[in-house]
Amino acid sequence: MRTSTLPYAARAAGLVGSVIDSSTSLLHKQTHDVVRFAMGSPATEAVPSKILSGIAAIELSKPDAYDYAATEGDPPLHAALLETLRGTSDETTADRLTITAGGMQGLDLFCKIFVDPGDLVTVESPTYTNGSATALSYGATLLEIPVDDDGMDIDALERLVGEAGRAPKAIYTIPTFQNPSGVTMSLERRLRLLELARGWGRWSSTTTPTVCCGSPVSHCLHFVSWGAATLWCSRSARSPRSSRRDCESAGLTPPPSCSSC
Repeated sequence: MRTSTLPYAARAAGLVGSVIDSSTSLLHKQTHDVVRFAMGSPATEAVPSKILSGIAAIELSKPDAYDYAATEGDPPLHAALLETLRGTSDETTADRLTITAGGMQGLDLFCKIFVDPGDLVTVESPTYTNGSATALSYGATLLEIPVDDDGMDIDALERLVGEAGRAPKAIYTIPTFQNPSGVTMSLERRLRLLELARGWGRWSSTTTPTVCCGSPVSHCLHFVSWGAATLWCSRSARSPRSSRRDCESAGLTPPPSCSSC
């Protein structure tokens, strides 16, 4: 029998499996009753299925429910989010807010517009594995930073980046209820993290590292960069078509503040 090798892209060699997907697949293979410890698999009694099915029945009865949504997100939800942020330290404008079909689309978009092959990306250790896997899929070189009771160890971050001899292109952190440790980064460390990022921008003479903050609480990603692009991503029941031409080639402008990181 003749065999052949598929013409994989070079980046395929850097793709890694998902621990989250594997645990969910293992759960669904069980034929007996089990206590669900798989990631993203809550107990069935914790899911408000009657409430959700009622909402779905209302929304799916509308003809436009079967159309593509606006690229920047469903307009009513988009407007509601802008109103929610009004008067807060994260108040922003319509052109700075993009709603994605989940956190993974946001992470993929982030890496697509910021990460080049070989770029140094720092990640917490441990971290949300699908986040680091996405960076690897775009050819990033990962630098793992330990986490303690106060979140990412910023002293270790500074030391390890110094040992690497180059500034990171991006810093991926989950500062509030970190996944999977559950710890929250102290205010002192948050401020020092942003100070380091600004300093590395001057040191690298290219660009300030982008700080990508994930939030398991609000289901959003807040991308902070000085002089470059900033993007808010949140879950939506309506899926946008794409990334608004990949965020207009990263031509977005930063929001008034970045205190949520």
